[in-house]
Amino acid sequence: MATVKFKKDSIPYTIHVYLSAGNSLTHDEAYDNLKVRYLSQRIADLKIKFEEAGVTGHILVLDEANARGNTHARYFYKDCGCEHEGKFGVRVY
Repeated sequence: MATVKFKKDSIPYTIHVYLSAGNSLTHDEAYDNLKVRYLSQRIADLKIKFEEAGVTGHILVLDEANARGNTHARYFYKDCGCEHEGKFGVRVY
């Protein structure tokens, strides 16, 4: 089984724990709830960590409408109980 290691209380660790609990994040929610900026870059960093550990397809993304009339990406983990996993348009990040 693959092992992904995080430095405790680091930004990747914080995001990983949050998403592992079945939650999802958009850029705005990441800043409001976790005080994490540049979510798309942090998700890219997580993807690299997973690939190095031999875990692929673990991060999913859903493009959805936001309150400003545009779309934003909502990130979440596969098989963690997130309510968005079964929605139409979900793709592997």
